[in-house]
Amino acid sequence: MSKIFRQPSVGRKKHTFWTLWLTIIVLGVSACQGDDDNMQKDFEREAYSLPSAITKTTFNGTIESRDSNDWRISPYYVGLLTVQPPFPNPASTTQTVQLLVTIQSLDVLSRVRVWTFNPSRPSTLWPVWSSTSLGPGILEIPMNPMNFTPTGSVTDIRTTHRIILTDQLDQVITYGDVQIQ
Repeated sequence: MSKIFRQPSVGRKKHTFWTLWLTIIVLGVSACQGDDDNMQKDFEREAYSLPSAITKTTFNGTIESRDSNDWRISPYYVGLLTVQPPFPNPASTTQTVQLLVTIQSLDVLSRVRVWTFNPSRPSTLWPVWSSTSLGPGILEIPMNPMNFTPTGSVTDIRTTHRIILTDQLDQVITYGDVQIQ
């Protein structure tokens, strides 16, 4: 009795190759997504830390000195928008602080909210500004320092405030510090 050996078909080899290849791609994409999520969580942890130094700017937005921790873009938004540091910084209690965000694409953001807290009340986030129905272009965010605290007390306002921008899902987009004198 002779045995008949069949060679595996070429189609089966191709199928196995493509199945293996797709599995590798799916696992790679999943790992990258997990890395992005972890990087975003780390970024947000930093955002909710106490204010430190500022990026010093003039009344017209010229940067005089830069704090390397201020106004970085979160991992979820890198390449989708840019932020010009707020100006003037430092500012007086009577000056409006401007923040400019350039949105690159139509579907990047549907809402931006601006929050602040100061070192005397770090556990209390205070809403400063909000916008909806955003599209591509420059988003101008005017911030009145008198709105930086719930009390409106000049003593509470004259300090360095952490400013945090969040998206429609309350994920941090960027953050930095503004000093009010």
